[in-house]
Amino acid sequence: MRWDRFFEDLEDQLDSEWEAERAALDTEAERLRLSRVALRERLVALSRQRRDVVVHLVDGSTLIGQVARVGADWFAIVSAPAAGALISQAVIVPVSALTGIGAPMDAVLASVRDADAGRALGQRMGLGFVLRDLVRRRV
Repeated sequence: MRWDRFFEDLEDQLDSEWEAERAALDTEAERLRLSRVALRERLVALSRQRRDVVVHLVDGSTLIGQVARVGADWFAIVSAPAAGALISQAVIVPVSALTGIGAPMDAVLASVRDADAGRALGQRMGLGFVLRDLVRRRV
C-alpha cells in the first residue's frame, strides 16, 4: 500500500515536470514565431486597425497618428487635424528612418495575429515610385 502511494507520487512529479517542459517549449516556439513576423506585415495589420501609434524617427522627432498605407520600404501615417484645422496631416515615412513604433498592447498582439503581406501592388510600390508621383502631381 505504501509503495503504491510512493509510485503514484513519483508519477505525479514526472507528469508535472513534463507539463512544465512542454509549456516552456510552447512559449519558446511562440517567441520564435513572433520574431519571424516582418515589420511590413505588422504595419499592414496596424493600418487595418485604425488605431493611433507613436512613430519615433532617426532625427529624434515623433509622429502620432494612424498607419494609412504601407509600401515596400515606406508607410504613410495620418494624424488627426490640429485644433482649428479642417484637414489632417499625412506623412510618408521611409522604413529606414524608423527607430521605433509604440502602440497599445492589444494592437501589437493583433498586429502579430492578423499579419499578412497585404496587397501585391503595395508590396512592390517603393518609396521612389511614391515620390515621383507626388512630384508629378506637384503636391
